[in-house]
Amino acid sequence: MSESEQRRFAEQQQRKAEESGLEAQKSLYAANMNLAQQAWKQNNIERVRQLLQETAAYPERGFEWYYWQRQTHLEIRTFRGHSEAVWSVAFSRDGQRIVTGSVDHTAKVWNGANGQEMLALRGHNDWVAAVMFSPDGRRIVTGSSDQTAKVWDAASGQELLTLIGHTHWITSAVFSPDGQQIVTGSHDNTARIWDVGSGMNILILKGHSSPWGRGISSVAFSPDGRRIVTGSHDSTAKIWHAANGTELLSLIGHTNSVWSVAFSLDGQRLVTGSADQTAKVWDATSGKELFSVKGDSAGINSIGISSVAFSRDGQRLVTGSWHQTANVWDVASGKELLILKGTAMGLVLWPSPRMASGSSRAVEITRPRYGTRPAAGNCPPFKGTALGFPRWPFLRTASV
Repeated sequence: MSESEQRRFAEQQQRKAEESGLEAQKSLYAANMNLAQQAWKQNNIERVRQLLQETAAYPERGFEWYYWQRQTHLEIRTFRGHSEAVWSVAFSRDGQRIVTGSVDHTAKVWNGANGQEMLALRGHNDWVAAVMFSPDGRRIVTGSSDQTAKVWDAASGQELLTLIGHTHWITSAVFSPDGQQIVTGSHDNTARIWDVGSGMNILILKGHSSPWGRGISSVAFSPDGRRIVTGSHDSTAKIWHAANGTELLSLIGHTNSVWSVAFSLDGQRLVTGSADQTAKVWDATSGKELFSVKGDSAGINSIGISSVAFSRDGQRLVTGSWHQTANVWDVASGKELLILKGTAMGLVLWPSPRMASGSSRAVEITRPRYGTRPAAGNCPPFKGTALGFPRWPFLRTASV
């Protein structure tokens, strides 16, 4: 063997050794996170901290590591001010403000750092089921069961536009990535695209076939703004061309209502959460189902997986359920990484520049220990996109 061949052979062996070492580190990290979960259940906080310290140098720490770090240094803030149940919640892009929508017919804007109420948005005459900040943080959209959506100045709270056209409850409302359009989903089985500047209804997306009064539950734009996804009580999700309203794909596979939908940040994948107790990850171009995960299935009245979100790096999937359980999944393998007990029925994630890639901050809406559940017949339409199924008039936040 020549000297050059020996050198190449040595380099190959070194690469194999490095790859083997990285795989071993990954396996050890996963094992330690499982041990951390077990230690937490046993109320062994010191052991959790020890495991975190042992894995602190691992370069691919994810959502679960930061979650356990925050659990051992917990700083939960409660935001109180609504007089009825909080139904929807969203962060501003910089994470400095939070907007909430409530059964009390109002939306409120809060200081995310100290929990102080900054604005109360009054104008709807029924439940506020959907809220979202525009990408630049200057506007807020709210969707209501009064069949209208409204656009507000996020600094002053002034109502700028009322979007009229739906003939049933609006369950979801989101801005396009460039902030120039809004898409709303309604139980009238349609989604509508609106111009933010004029309030004009540009397009109506028709194709879902749920029974009247149980139509579209969630909507989302793709990160590039070229596609829209809708989730429906007809057990399907559909992808639409945002510019002309053409139906591009129908995602068929769920056996019950699709509560929530979300694109990955790169737009290549899509996740749907359903009342059939599963979340499915799809190829957003071909519509092929990539894998399915099964969430919490306890309780005969379960609504299944009520909210879904990808981590910013796309490596993890978080699903939230009505049973105050969130599950963290590895997107590459479909394996469950973590079960977060006692957390929100729905989750909103935002990336923090102060944390490592893939870490997030979550808004948590939780049931008070002294609270009781209202009767199922009193439930309004489900928000779906940003939040699952909250019913109590406060929220809590914690870094995870």
